[in-house]
Amino acid sequence: MKLNKVICYEMYGTTVNCHGGFMSQEIHFKQYTPNANYYTPIPMFTPYLRVCGQGVVRQNDLTNINMWPATFEPGNYTAIEFDSGITGAKAGFLESFYHLEKLILSESVQSIDDTKELSEMLTNNQVIVRGTFDTFAEEFAHLHHLRFVHANIDIANSSNQYETDVWTLRFEDNGTPYLHCNAFGQGGFMGGEQRSELPDGIFDNCTIEKFAELFGKGLTEQILQNKPLQRFLQRMNLGKH
Repeated sequence: MKLNKVICYEMYGTTVNCHGGFMSQEIHFKQYTPNANYYTPIPMFTPYLRVCGQGVVRQNDLTNINMWPATFEPGNYTAIEFDSGITGAKAGFLESFYHLEKLILSESVQSIDDTKELSEMLTNNQVIVRGTFDTFAEEFAHLHHLRFVHANIDIANSSNQYETDVWTLRFEDNGTPYLHCNAFGQGGFMGGEQRSELPDGIFDNCTIEKFAELFGKGLTEQILQNKPLQRFLQRMNLGKH
């Protein structure tokens, strides 16, 4: 009999914020068992859970999450992200998140055990699957007749003596693309966010050189060398999306 590995957690810090009189708590965990998977609520008042680590996750993994003094309740989460390194999920894991609305799968995910319960939950909740073209994420979405939306794509970074700007190509849940910029000031402090709308048909016959023209010349070299962006544009030009 193959024994499931024990997953251990150590809470190393909490951040308590007050929003309009309501107390919210963000709990951070660090992993101290080698090769164990771990789970990061981000933050507790946001129904988003990121699953990190290596290998396949199982339903009984969820019983090892210690969020003292809070109680871990899978039904509180509507968005689950499988981070890079997670390769699959056994039967019963996703079914535990019965309010699931969004499933984000990294390119490392290769399998998810299919069950009647999972299929019915995905359909009834109209779950949106996010991931990368030509990966298991897209295949999984099509298999279950779910909406597939491409994952966000890191574009480029620019820096000066005052701040660093991080540009990302993002997608709404309906697939609408837009550019997002995070500005970080000195010392890592957030300097602000900016959203730039993209024109309709932006990706029609769009080469990576043409896309780079949306940005300043200082970012051209980074963008031209961006392999994930290049693969995305090539797929969009094929019309298979």
